[in-house]
Amino acid sequence: MRIFGKRKEDISKTALDYYSFGHIIFGHMAFLIIYLMGFYSSIPLIRESMMDRALGMATFTGIFWELLENNLFVKTNLKKRMDSLNNSVCDILCVFIGASVICIFAHFYGFVSMMFLTINAIILLIYFICFYMFEVQVKEVS
Repeated sequence: MRIFGKRKEDISKTALDYYSFGHIIFGHMAFLIIYLMGFYSSIPLIRESMMDRALGMATFTGIFWELLENNLFVKTNLKKRMDSLNNSVCDILCVFIGASVICIFAHFYGFVSMMFLTINAIILLIYFICFYMFEVQVKEVS
C-alpha cells in the first residue's frame, strides 16, 4: 500500500494525494465559519462551548462531504471513480487536522486578536503553497 499518490492515476487510490491539502483547507475554513456563526449567537451558552462544537461539526462536515463525494457524485458522473477506503479516511483526518490547527491557535490567541489573524493568514498561505507544489509535482510525473 502506497501512502502518497505521485501520478494522476494514483489520485483517490492512495492514502494521501494532492487533494489532501485541499481537505486541510476545507477543515480550516469550516471551523472558522462554524465558530463565527456560534460566536456571534445571542445565546451565551452556545458562545461558551462553541470551540469544541465547531471542531466536531467541522469534522462531521468532512465526513458528510466524503459520503456525498463517493456516492452521489459517482452516481451522477460528476466524479469518475470512488475513493479508496484509505483515501476517504485520510481525507477526513485532514479535515480534522485543518480544524484542529486553527482551534488550537484560536484557543491561545483569541479569535479577534491581530496575532491570531496574522497566524491564520500564514497557515492558509502555507496550505495553498503545499497544495500548488504537490499538484505541479503530480502533473510533471504524469
